[in-house]
Amino acid sequence: MEIVIGIIIGLAIGFFVGKLMEAKSAGEEKTQLVAKAQVLAANIEQIKLHHASEVQSMKSQMENERLYAAKLRAESDQQWAQKLESLKQEMQRMTIEQQKVAAEQLAAKQSALQENNRLQMDELLKPIKEQFADFKKSVEESKNPERGEQEGTAEHLRGNDETLPAGTAAGCNEPEG
Repeated sequence: MEIVIGIIIGLAIGFFVGKLMEAKSAGEEKTQLVAKAQVLAANIEQIKLHHASEVQSMKSQMENERLYAAKLRAESDQQWAQKLESLKQEMQRMTIEQQKVAAEQLAAKQSALQENNRLQMDELLKPIKEQFADFKKSVEESKNPERGEQEGTAEHLRGNDETLPAGTAAGCNEPEG
């Protein structure tokens, strides 16, 4: 029985030593796992901080880009407004110039047309004017038949004066005395 008690004590000691060894290795493993967990937690915290700084950097970069785009848009709008105003002024200037040119052309055509009309009217009225002058002359001659004869005689004498020698013509005009 001593043997059985020795075996039981041996088993109990073996069991107890096994449990101690198992607890020791579990404690070491637990310590290692806790250390790994702390390292991983530190890594996660570092990654979170890095991620937060990246996000903040991206936000500030995006805000800068947004401000730059707004500035470019404002400059572009201003340039387009200036170009539009310039084009409006140019169009207005061109319109005024075209109106001036058109007015000058119209005035030139109108002047030429008036001159042409005047010449045509003169040509059309020329025979009427001649007939009117002849009619007026005949009316005056019929009112003053003696005067017409005197003028006719005077014209006839003037014509003779030109054909006569210089001394004889002067003698005809002087009264006889």
